[in-house]
Order: sequence, then structure tokens, then C-alpha cells
Amino acid sequence: MESRYDTRLVISCKSLSNESHRFEFHINSAFFDAYGNADIHSAELIVQVALRKMGAVQFEVSVGITGTARVPCDRCLDPVDIQVNYRADMAEEEIEEAYNTDLGEMDLGQYVYDSVCVSIPIQRIHRDETLCNRQMLDIWKKNSGGMTAENGAFAALKELINNNK
Repeated sequence: MESRYDTRLVISCKSLSNESHRFEFHINSAFFDAYGNADIHSAELIVQVALRKMGAVQFEVSVGITGTARVPCDRCLDPVDIQVNYRADMAEEEIEEAYNTDLGEMDLGQYVYDSVCVSIPIQRIHRDETLCNRQMLDIWKKNSGGMTAENGAFAALKELINNNK
């Protein structure tokens, strides 16, 4: 298995024999900086690629991404580590998009970037509110007018539902 540390996830396929091959890439914040991503502050991810070459331009590709991405907490804006655990087989269209027939190279950068971004949950918060920055939580509560799930807009909807029973 070939292992690389780089911001480019490119596999030269021209010289590969018609069989299965494994590659491993290590990506960090430089990879996400290259794509202009401001949400991911840092990352330590391992990308494992299983590529099966079946002909000159015919491939099966499986990608696994594991590690940690650091993003801002939605509650307190302090960094929170999110575990990434992604595995998928690339669709034929995705392989065609990644493969450059002129160069004989497969660039998996965009695919991996997109896969990591969709692996990160929409709500990015510390698993326990006690891990949040207390000063930021106090400022947020002060400026939100004390609105909570019990007294906010959803409370009014809940009351309407209860009244219609």
C-alpha cells in the first residue's frame, strides 16, 4: 500500500496493472485551505482508497475516510472535534469526473472534500453543554431574550396542537 502526505489526492493510473491496488493519503487543514473552506479549522484524516483497474480506463473505486475534523461549535463558537467515518463505492459518473484521460490520473480531491463536508453533521455542538465556553453561552442567552424551547415560537405551536386535541 502506498502512503502519501499531500494536499493533492492524485493517483497515476496509466502504469497500474489490471488488478487491485490500495493507496493511503493523510490530509490535514492544508487540504481544506486549498478548497477555501473556512469551517474546518483543522483536520487529521486518513483516506484509504481501494482501486481495481479492469481496463485502460475502467475502474472500481472504494473510498474510506476516518479521523477528526475541528469545526466551530454552533453554541459557543469554540472548537469542537467531530469524528469522521465515511465509506462508499464511487459511482461510475463520479469515477469519470475524477479521471483525466489525457494525463491518465485520477484526482480524488473534490470527491474526498465533498465526502468529508457531508459527513460533518449540520448541528455542530459539544456533546455536553458543560464543555462549551461559559462566557459565550451567557452572552448568547442574554441576547436571545431568554428564549428557550419552552417559551419560544415552538411553545406557541405546541399550545395550538394541544388546544386542537
